[in-house]
Amino acid sequence: NDRPIGSGSFGAVYRAFTDRNQFVAVKVVKLSANASPQQLQRAIRNEEKGVRLLSRLNHRNILKFLKTDRDHQGNFCIFTELLSGNSLAGILEEYGVFSEDGIANFTRQCSNVMLTNEGVIKLIDFGLAKEIAASMAANATEVVGTPCFIPPEILDGGNFTDKSDIWSLGCT
Repeated sequence: NDRPIGSGSFGAVYRAFTDRNQFVAVKVVKLSANASPQQLQRAIRNEEKGVRLLSRLNHRNILKFLKTDRDHQGNFCIFTELLSGNSLAGILEEYGVFSEDGIANFTRQCSNVMLTNEGVIKLIDFGLAKEIAASMAANATEVVGTPCFIPPEILDGGNFTDKSDIWSLGCT
């Protein structure tokens, strides 16, 4: 299918049918034309490491990451499970409000979601601590930081970058 099912500032998402006879979502990432080949390769390696870590997560409320690959044009692609439905913001935009039954159904699924004193919703548990703990055990003499917030490139002995901050923010 040549029509995207979604898009954002980092690329477009397409529905694809695999050789394993399953539908998946494929995010085709926009690669920066301003980056040097070395910067581009380093960024892709970091993303591949991140997706490998995310693909090991198994939580009913987290999108399942499958793999990364390059397409025939050399674009970087991230494969995930294909979800049906819409974002809550999209539903509100299209339909206006949720029914009381709908809201009750959502809240029954939210044991890992907190509301802060400032009225901000925070996701608090992804099952990630187990993965980070295992990674830390393998790199125990090299890792310094709060376990649940350490980006995968640091666990793999890489350098701290702006993306490391983004990872930590996402964990928060």
